[in-house]
Amino acid sequence: MNGYIKVQNLLKIYKISSFNFLKRKIYKIVALKDISFEIHPGEIVGYIGPNGAGKTTTIKILSGILYPTSGSISVNGFNPFDKKDKRIYKKSIGVMLGQHLRLIRDLPVKDSFLLLGKIYEIPKNKIYEKIEKLSEVLQINELLDQQVRTLSLGQRTRCELLATFLHSPQVLFLDEPTIGVDISTRHRVYEFIKKINKENNVTVIITSHDIYDIEMLTERIILIDNGEILFDGKKEDFIKRFGVNRKRIFIDMEMLIKKEKLVKFFITENANVLELDEYKIVLEVNSDVKITELLKEIEKYGAIKDVHIERESLRDVIKRIYETKI
Repeated sequence: MNGYIKVQNLLKIYKISSFNFLKRKIYKIVALKDISFEIHPGEIVGYIGPNGAGKTTTIKILSGILYPTSGSISVNGFNPFDKKDKRIYKKSIGVMLGQHLRLIRDLPVKDSFLLLGKIYEIPKNKIYEKIEKLSEVLQINELLDQQVRTLSLGQRTRCELLATFLHSPQVLFLDEPTIGVDISTRHRVYEFIKKINKENNVTVIITSHDIYDIEMLTERIILIDNGEILFDGKKEDFIKRFGVNRKRIFIDMEMLIKKEKLVKFFITENANVLELDEYKIVLEVNSDVKITELLKEIEKYGAIKDVHIERESLRDVIKRIYETKI
């Protein structure tokens, strides 16, 4: 089935050699521990976790770059390591690994695309049409005659993304696709991924430490840590499970007086003060704190203009998970 991914009991063990007084020792590092998941055609899945969690190892195995120790894998109906199907399989997927270059540095961008077209056996009458269409979407038309080595990081990222999708794969593996690029480039990347996902029903697995990538693109999250899957489900369920059930309260004031007394009250009510001046108060509180009681007390020290309450966001939850692993 095109765009369908099934992973069962995937295990990857690295063997590391070291020498001590001419004696060789071999250490085993378990990168992936018996992981299993299914991804259906047209899904965009955020595959997240702290550094060293096993994200890139998984992507490399799924794309056929790295052999697993054990387990079974099916992507687009193929086993990535079946020699007789390997050539067809490679044409059915697109892989973008961080800053790894697919384009040739000293060639103009367009010539690199044409070379890739030959490698993927794209008919000559279609390759120019594909380059033109995808260039418009990614806004790189003016870059086609430039040498790859003259491009900025953001320009190169957009060109690499086009190269990844040039042969119309059913599955895209994107490992840190927006690393180091500016916000405008990110949004062009997001628009492109959403467009091809909607129009071509392309399945996308994206790993990223940029929380914004996950927030903007995905509806499903797989969280991996120490080679094990800790969560697989919707973003909303992820927040419910890993959130600390806290709220942020933003209060605009006319004029606040006697701040010291108010701070003492917040301490007794277990309200964490994030910001406090004459015109603004920002608090973080547990969900069981009675906000109406807080506001009544605040009104004793000044008139309240506006109140805005936010629950913990996906960004907050992922940021906290990553920070606890540093």
